[in-house]
Amino acid sequence: MSAAGGSPGPLDGLTTWLTEHGAPVPPVPPELAPRLTQRNPATFATRDLGQSPYRLGWFQAEAEAGETGDYLLVGFAGHGLESKALHYYLVHGPLALFIQSLWDSASEPREALAARAAARFAAASRLLDAAERARREGRLGSGVRLVVVVSDFSGEHWKILGQEGGARYGPPGGMAAAEAWLQSL
Repeated sequence: MSAAGGSPGPLDGLTTWLTEHGAPVPPVPPELAPRLTQRNPATFATRDLGQSPYRLGWFQAEAEAGETGDYLLVGFAGHGLESKALHYYLVHGPLALFIQSLWDSASEPREALAARAAARFAAASRLLDAAERARREGRLGSGVRLVVVVSDFSGEHWKILGQEGGARYGPPGGMAAAEAWLQSL
């Protein structure tokens, strides 16, 4: 997607940058794409970072507390081999999705890591579509937020915030289980 006049747009910069790193391109909601900028050599985002993307828990807690508006963050962060990750954090309407995929490994080739990240981004796209559809059709109540975490370091889990009785953790299964829950509403 290029800006008028043929000059590169924000999404072009992200796509080129990820391609240069051998990484797949994640889903980018159209309304967030124009706000996307390179915040540092390792991160594109629609917001100020506040913390390193490696601190997934900080971003998750912020979204659960309702302390942020919609945003997208895509970047690399970590402390070297076996801890560097490709991060994709998306807070978009009722969905807060945090993906942290291992990016440097002594035991797995980069192609395998890229394939796992690509599969996660495909699942993220389906989950984003399901959340938007549920919201648009009124099946997802106002004030409800679905928080989904998929991390090679801390595992997968999801929960529903804003329902009667407070937070409720979903069954195991990460994005696929959260998508099935949305479709069951």
